[in-house]
Amino acid sequence: MSNYHALAYTIQPSQPFTERKTLKSLLDWHANALHVFEPLQYQGSLHLDSSTKLTAAEQVLRAAHVRYAWVTDRCGNRVGLIAVQDLTSGKAIQLAHDLRVTHDEIEVSELFTPLAQLPAVEFKHLNQATIGDVDVTLQKANANFLLIHNDDELMGVIPALKIAEVTGESVRLAPMANSFADLIHLMKPKTFIA
Repeated sequence: MSNYHALAYTIQPSQPFTERKTLKSLLDWHANALHVFEPLQYQGSLHLDSSTKLTAAEQVLRAAHVRYAWVTDRCGNRVGLIAVQDLTSGKAIQLAHDLRVTHDEIEVSELFTPLAQLPAVEFKHLNQATIGDVDVTLQKANANFLLIHNDDELMGVIPALKIAEVTGESVRLAPMANSFADLIHLMKPKTFIA
């Protein structure tokens, strides 16, 4: 005997079924890169002062339901980006250990990624670029963010997490070998000094 039972059902031939509006269809890697671009005025943009403690920063990011924030200096200028995963990563824990402080005592200024270290492309190139092109760029730069600018003006960012959200696949950030020597170097087992 089966424990399954037939559900009550009706037949509605007058109208075809439609998908719920809350379901989003995923984009593929060939979709235009503008789909993953977040301008500076993006409604989910969040700014944190660089002196914010990690615990407070994590609370703010989680309460706002965002995955990253712009980091600002004392004058309010954007100086970098920090992802929520950076706040609780092994790097944060190791930093606390190295500095002989608690995790709660570390400031965002010690973990954020400065804008100067992030890859940047011109906004005009996004019209011809695909999400796959951005993915390869992020992989090659081993970065979680791609800055978008127009001449010297910062226009916005493409976060790797946005690509994962709209495609259902994450950007694989791993060292890339550009030569046979690089490949051998990447395959060597790492030795750790205790």
